[in-house]
Amino acid sequence: MRILHVIHSMDPRSGGPVSSLRGLMAAQVNAGHCVNVLCTDVQSADPWKQRREWLNELYLTEELKDIGLIACRGFGRRGVLRRYRYSRETTSQLKRILTDSGRPVDVVHIHGLFSHVTMKAAALCNRHAMPYVMRPAGGLNEWCIDSKNSVGKTWLYNRVVKRDLCNASFVHATSQSEADELSAQLPLVNVVAIPHGVSFPESLVTTDGERPIILYLSRLHAKKNPDLVLRAFERLLPEHPELRLIMAGSDAGMESECRTMAHRLPGRSVQFVGHVDGKKKAALLRQSRMLVLPSRHENFGVVVTEAMSHGLPVVTTKEVDSSAYVEESGGGCLVARSTDSIAEGMRKMLAIPKAEIGEKGRSFIANNLTWEIVEKRIGSMYRDALG
Repeated sequence: MRILHVIHSMDPRSGGPVSSLRGLMAAQVNAGHCVNVLCTDVQSADPWKQRREWLNELYLTEELKDIGLIACRGFGRRGVLRRYRYSRETTSQLKRILTDSGRPVDVVHIHGLFSHVTMKAAALCNRHAMPYVMRPAGGLNEWCIDSKNSVGKTWLYNRVVKRDLCNASFVHATSQSEADELSAQLPLVNVVAIPHGVSFPESLVTTDGERPIILYLSRLHAKKNPDLVLRAFERLLPEHPELRLIMAGSDAGMESECRTMAHRLPGRSVQFVGHVDGKKKAALLRQSRMLVLPSRHENFGVVVTEAMSHGLPVVTTKEVDSSAYVEESGGGCLVARSTDSIAEGMRKMLAIPKAEIGEKGRSFIANNLTWEIVEKRIGSMYRDALG
C-alpha cells in the first residue's frame, strides 16, 4: 500500500504525536508498505536552529531513512503563527502528489487539526476523491480548545475542521475516551479507536543494583504538572535521601519556575537534561526506578507505555488516557493531582521491587501494544477506507 502521512511538524520535541508517527511509519515500512510524510519545516521548541542545519538533521534521522520525507518551507515563528505555519509549498506539493496520473498514493493519514498543512490536505483530498483518515491527536478535547487561542480554534472548527472530519473516511482516535468524545460531538462520523504502539525492546540491558532515579519525561508544560512532581519529590527526600529526580523534557513555559523550586532542594538531587530521544531516552528508561507523569490531560501519554515496555513502574493520573493500561496490567499506580497523593504513589512504588511491578507492565505491552500489532489494525482501517 502507498501511504502519505501529513503532519504540521516532524520535530520530536513536539512530543507524543510525532514520536508515535515515527514508530508507526517504521512499522509500516517493515510490513512492506511505501511510506511518505509531508510536513512543514517548523521547529517545536526554542532555540531554533538555522533552517539548513535543521533540515539536514531531519533528513539524516535514522528513523526516517526508509521513508520519503517532504519538508516544506512555512511562515510564522511565534505564538499562533508558529502553530498555524502557513506554507504555500505544502499546497503545491500536495496538488502534485494527488493529481499525479500515476496515482502514487492510495490513502492519506492526516495527524492534527489546526494547522495550514493539515486543513489543506483534507480539502485537497476531498477535491480529488482521495480516501483520507484524520487523527485529531486530542485537538478537540475541551481542555485543549479552552487552554489557548480558543476563539481562533472555535472559528476554524466551525468553518473548516468540522467539515474535514465529517468528510474523512475514518477519524482515528487513540483511546476509547477520545473516541467517545468525538462520537458525541460528531455522531455521523466513522470514529475508530486504535491506540499508539510501542517499539518494544526485546531484551533489556540490566546492571547490578538500581540507580534510585525518579524520572519525569515530558515537556515542562503547566498541564503536565512538573511542579507537583518536584513538591512530591521534596516530601520523599527525608525518607530517601539517596533519591535523584531527573526532569527530561523541553521547556514549554515552566522550566524557570521548576529550576527555582529545585534550587531549594539539598545537593544536586534534581537534574534538568532537556529533551532526550533515541538511545539517551532508552537509557534513562532502563536506569530509572519509576516514571511519574501527573498530567491534568493527556490524549494518550505515549511515554507511559514506553516506560512500561522497559519494565519501568509508572505513577500517573487517570486524566492520562494510557493510565488505563497501567491500571489493567498492574504496572504502576494511579494518583490524584496533589502533592500528597503523588508522594504516596511514589512511596508505594519504592516499597515494592521494581522487577515485580515492571514485568507486569512489560508483559501487557508485549501482548497488546507493540507496533507490529497496532500496524495491522491501522492497515485494516486503511483497507476499509479504500473500499
